[in-house]
Amino acid sequence: MSHSAPHLLVNNAGSHFRKRKLNTDGIEMHIAIDCLAAFTLTKLLLRPLRADTPSRVVNVVSMALEDTRMVRFGGQPRPPRIDPALDDLRSLNAAPGWKPLDA
Repeated sequence: MSHSAPHLLVNNAGSHFRKRKLNTDGIEMHIAIDCLAAFTLTKLLLRPLRADTPSRVVNVVSMALEDTRMVRFGGQPRPPRIDPALDDLRSLNAAPGWKPLDA
């Protein structure tokens, strides 16, 4: 049996780096892999996914997203820090104050 279009896309990529790294576009690698890669692949495949419905996109994330927020340093949980006024993805996970678990 052949199919004219994909019916299922599962985005399941994750990364963790001990040292801060940037991709060729200057985006911090946690953001590039954990968020933007899935978004970009989905956007590229959106037309074929819609061409032959029903189709689904499933985004898988790690429990580490939940767990790392509760890691305690100095007795206080570390909440995620994302500026809602973000207008440049290159400013996410900036070098000043960069920490692997926060990234």
